[in-house]
Amino acid sequence: MDRAPALAGLPALRLPERAGAASRERTSPSRPVHRDEVRTAAIPDPALARLKTRVTATLQLVREQHPEDGPWSDPEGMCLDLAAKWYPFLREAGLPAAITVVDPALRPSGQAVPPGMAGKFHAFLTLDAGKGKTLIVDASWRQFVAGAAGRRDLPDIFVGTSDELRQALGRERPFLRIEIVDDPLQGRRDPDELVDLAYGEGPHAVLRQILPETDQVSP
Repeated sequence: MDRAPALAGLPALRLPERAGAASRERTSPSRPVHRDEVRTAAIPDPALARLKTRVTATLQLVREQHPEDGPWSDPEGMCLDLAAKWYPFLREAGLPAAITVVDPALRPSGQAVPPGMAGKFHAFLTLDAGKGKTLIVDASWRQFVAGAAGRRDLPDIFVGTSDELRQALGRERPFLRIEIVDDPLQGRRDPDELVDLAYGEGPHAVLRQILPETDQVSP
């Protein structure tokens, strides 16, 4: 994957009014919570919901105001280009975005890696939502779902927490992959392991790095 970000010549963004709080999904207290719903049963975080709403509204506004500057997402890579492209728009909107990369080159030398678990370079945006929570904005997340390019039911840009990403990928278990070409574990990957590996969480946190702000804005 080409790591060179395309940052030059980005147009200015007309900022939207501050978006209102996200509507809260109501669930019946009498309905039993099943094991697979443990993550969705978490207590809603109003601050996280507001941040998610502001991010989503900004993404939509940018695409409406600058359609000529697309593509704004890609189902088969371009992760660093897209993260770098979205970064200044979110920052201009007052959102605390940072370009975050996951790089297998950061793995300690000599560490044993099982087949298919070496990982790959991946870049996306993260926003600190407070209380130890992080919002992920990834315009290339569909690369981890084989056949996603021909589907309309998947959002082209993922906005949510890592738990929400695990849920989204869990629904695509038969199609999960790390490598776009010749993934030895395609269709047999665990969604939790995929998120840990591709987004630098859990045992792969050592691979995750937030780029210094000076690097994020320089062409």
